[in-house]
Amino acid sequence: MATADARLEGVEMLEDTSFYTLDYYASHAMVRLVWKRRPSSLEYRKALTFFLNLLMKLRVERALFDNLQAGLISAEDRDWSTFYIKTLLPKSRLKKLASVVGQEVLQRMLIRGMHAEAKNQYELMFFESEQEAFDWLLGS
Repeated sequence: MATADARLEGVEMLEDTSFYTLDYYASHAMVRLVWKRRPSSLEYRKALTFFLNLLMKLRVERALFDNLQAGLISAEDRDWSTFYIKTLLPKSRLKKLASVVGQEVLQRMLIRGMHAEAKNQYELMFFESEQEAFDWLLGS
């Protein structure tokens, strides 16, 4: 993301594939995952597994998922995600999770549904742009 926001300096790109990018902002204990295109099921699970491992290892407190290019995931991948949302995220330090979905109401509903059953300590918010998401994540 090209931004003049000084709060976002010091970014480290941890992964850059044909289907996603994952950045780490150490000074904010924050990661940013951007889907470049709709991933296959295997690609989706690979990216989320990498994210979940980093979440625990780096003690991430804030996360941004830019889902604008992701499309909708399968029911099987939603079930897979829900399992990890319910079992791993409660053990993490995550406090804020921002999802950039633009105007995609169905995508928003599906993501909210995956998090609904979990007993998580983090806030989940939806945004139309990354800038709005960053503003919320870095606010008090």
